[in-house]
Amino acid sequence: MTNDQHIPNSPHPYALVEEWKSLQHSYDRYEGLSLLIKLGAFASWAFSTVIAMDLAFTLALVALIWFQEAIWKTFQARTEDRLLSIEKAWKQQNEAHTLSFYTDWQKQRPGTIALVKAYVKNAFRPTIAYPYVLLLVATVLL
Repeated sequence: MTNDQHIPNSPHPYALVEEWKSLQHSYDRYEGLSLLIKLGAFASWAFSTVIAMDLAFTLALVALIWFQEAIWKTFQARTEDRLLSIEKAWKQQNEAHTLSFYTDWQKQRPGTIALVKAYVKNAFRPTIAYPYVLLLVATVLL
């Protein structure tokens, strides 16, 4: 008997483990794609600076990409919430929560205003904001 087979009376002893593995893989991919968004922001900023785009256009472009990443990171945070829920269920040896990521999200989905607040909150997390603040400042100074 392996360590993964210790859940008593469970029809699908590996369901939580498999869901956790899948979501963890997705969570890591979100992080990598977030870095690509940052690189895209820098490339867009460099291009607009080199061709002497209008200051307002460059600022708006950087802000647009910044908030797009905030939306992306907000979705990643939902995955993190589900990962934590799986870990809690696993500890309790309760698989009733297995494979309910989207169902749980649907039940907890905030209204439009709360969702926009979540996007703004994520936008100002230091790991998201730092390159965009620097690009905005550099745009104004150049």
